Amino acid sequence: MVVNNAALGTLSGGVATETDEQWAQVFDVNLNAVFRLLRAALPHLEASGGVIINVATVNAKMPAAEAPSYSASKAALVNLTKSIATQYATKVRAITVSPGLTATPMWLGPEGVAEKLAATGGGTAEEIAAATAASTLLQRFLEPAELANCICFLASPRASGVTGTELIVDGGLTPTI
Repeated sequence: MVVNNAALGTLSGGVATETDEQWAQVFDVNLNAVFRLLRAALPHLEASGGVIINVATVNAKMPAAEAPSYSASKAALVNLTKSIATQYATKVRAITVSPGLTATPMWLGPEGVAEKLAATGGGTAEEIAAATAASTLLQRFLEPAELANCICFLASPRASGVTGTELIVDGGLTPTI
């Protein structure tokens, strides 16, 4: 089994202000490193009937204007996962888990998104985090353990019929039918 949960994102003024270096660095961590790892692991996973779980984000479908490389790299990761699921369908299961707002340092840490947005004058980090959490149906950030539980289920034999799909775990940020 392989679980890819690395992520790097930068906040910028959008496409026009993000540098080539920022773009390349984000894609290198969020997509290229995953590609290289999977390319090396696939023969072993194929031989053992393994599972790949790639962690993306709801920003793959709801791009953040202030994080274009993060959103685009995670959208590409979703597509890569579907490609692997299609190619290796009878031997390897490949699934994407796309979290929404999660209580991690990336969002709530000292240099997290809430702090960075607060620095632009949009209120305190606590106010920004509270307003952001209120945008979900659950009215809160998810705990990392909630995502880990979903990943453990998908990796288990109980989910043996699940492949080539994306599980959105976002607390109701993106309700759909």
